[in-house]
Amino acid sequence: MNYEEAINYLYSLNVHGGRLGLARERRLLRALGNPQEKMKVILVGGTNGKGSTAAMIASMLQASGFKTGRFTKPHLSRFTERISMNGREIGEQELARLASLVWKEAGKLKGGKPTFFEVTVAIAYSYFADKKADFAVMEVGLGGRLDATNTANAIVSVITNVSLEHTEILGKTIEKIAFEKAGIIKRRGVIVTSAEGPALRVILREAEKKRAQVLVLGRHFKITKPVRIQGGQRFSYSGLDASQRTFRLPLLGAHQLKNAACALACVESIFPDSHVPEEAMRKGLAEVSWPGRLELVQKNPYVVLDCAKDLDAVKTVLRELRKVFRYERLIAVVSISSDKNFREMMRSIARAANVTIVTKHGVLSRAIETKVLAREALRNCKFVLEVQRVRDAVARALELAGRRDLVLVIGSVFAVGEARELWFPSSRMERNLNEVPKK
Repeated sequence: MNYEEAINYLYSLNVHGGRLGLARERRLLRALGNPQEKMKVILVGGTNGKGSTAAMIASMLQASGFKTGRFTKPHLSRFTERISMNGREIGEQELARLASLVWKEAGKLKGGKPTFFEVTVAIAYSYFADKKADFAVMEVGLGGRLDATNTANAIVSVITNVSLEHTEILGKTIEKIAFEKAGIIKRRGVIVTSAEGPALRVILREAEKKRAQVLVLGRHFKITKPVRIQGGQRFSYSGLDASQRTFRLPLLGAHQLKNAACALACVESIFPDSHVPEEAMRKGLAEVSWPGRLELVQKNPYVVLDCAKDLDAVKTVLRELRKVFRYERLIAVVSISSDKNFREMMRSIARAANVTIVTKHGVLSRAIETKVLAREALRNCKFVLEVQRVRDAVARALELAGRRDLVLVIGSVFAVGEARELWFPSSRMERNLNEVPKK
């Protein structure tokens, strides 16, 4: 199986959609020799910020000299972005070899074929085992309790936050969604979280059932003295030993400080006796990269890309824009997938924007039609344009923008991936190879 054949194999799985459950993944991993048992696993779940947090944890562990695998999703352009070892993407030949191996074993199994995501997780665990990883930092896919990543016995689980998402699958209340996410907590394990309110109460209850150690932002570790600096932020962190230390983070936004705090607490909990040098933690945070999250790709005018995929994320981005940047007009380029609460997202964006350009990303026919988005936008913004292709929409925004304005591309990881290629061209465009949430 070559790379193109491997990608076609994954495509063939994706057309059937996703199904939650651990049985298929457990059977598949068992047939592969249980690769998830050959390294220490950290699970990172939550509604928003889990990818950023996973990237920070992996970067700190790598800077400390540990061989560290990282699995995240979705990808912006290339499928290989999902799986990396010490910051380097899996090679195409390596992916093809492991996809072929998984395909052969999956074909022998009874009880239902594994899904696209389950195969992807199996490839990741197998790759990390082959590379003799010390740690695998795994971003949870959907929910947590029945997610394929949860087949590993994680030494630490992280739940960044909880808000309403995928309610048709996870439940229609914060409490039900929090219960699903709390399913990644392991018996006598460690759970790190910045969740609040009803979600935190559910997490605490489930942790108590499993006698897990709980570390909560604001109680057991804290962020203070945040300062905006050139190229990022500086902040003070009061950790598990109550000492206060200063760190630098290249990612923008107050929400990233919460993610950084969870990442720091996670690493501290793994090494309670300070086996990770403080300078390594500083270096890891200072060098972390996570594209498409309040990412500034151009100045004069500013162009900012953010994958905000739900109402809470949209509100956070709009709030942080005014804190981080000084600009006159906001020109928003918006595309939203059909499984999202687009009306409330569109309302928030259009109210904040001086000009709203609605467009349509091209992934698996999942994008909402521009006329539907335009109708919602016109209720809250006087100047609304429809442009069918993302690249053309960004070009139109740049034509309209003055040097002191800000162009924001927002609403979908797929739209951001397309827009980002205007500044960072990719040799492969594999955005169609992403999870189908409902089937």
